[in-house]
Amino acid sequence: MAQWESVMAGYETGIMVIGMVDDKDVEHMLSFLPPSANLIFCAPSIPRAMPAKALAETAARCGRPGTCSGTVAAAYELALQQADAKSCIYVGGSSFVVADCLEHLAKKA
Repeated sequence: MAQWESVMAGYETGIMVIGMVDDKDVEHMLSFLPPSANLIFCAPSIPRAMPAKALAETAARCGRPGTCSGTVAAAYELALQQADAKSCIYVGGSSFVVADCLEHLAKKA
């Protein structure tokens, strides 16, 4: 959390694009997400991906509601729509989410 707060010192809004694989302790991992972040849930494009809807439902049960956006590309685009000049967008939860986002960005370039 200290790292998040340090990064966020220069921003007003934090948006997190989060996806995970289904073999992780999701509830435990969700406990590490900063309470101030706006969460957008997605699923990486691998067979072991936790469905975005399941992740969003688990997060809501843990008191961390957010938006379910399906694919990483859709979640990232939603984050861009929500962001302004004083927003910070984080993409993670799994290296596979980061890889999908990088692929999406390469296609846009």
